[in-house]
Amino acid sequence: MIIIVQILHILNRYLVELIKVDYDFCTTLSSFRECNMVQHSKLHLLSKSANDVQNLCKMHYARTY
Repeated sequence: MIIIVQILHILNRYLVELIKVDYDFCTTLSSFRECNMVQHSKLHLLSKSANDVQNLCKMHYARTY
């Protein structure tokens, strides 16, 4: 369980940095549409991270129980 918490903490830090970069970049863009497209281009990274956590949790649960 401690390993899962550590992984979630690392992913949380990564996602915060990813969102921060998008926000900083979007404030310099001239239109909302461009900003929105940039944010959606990162969605595959967010879903990949969520899937990684889910898979790690499943593996941990399978080994534990």
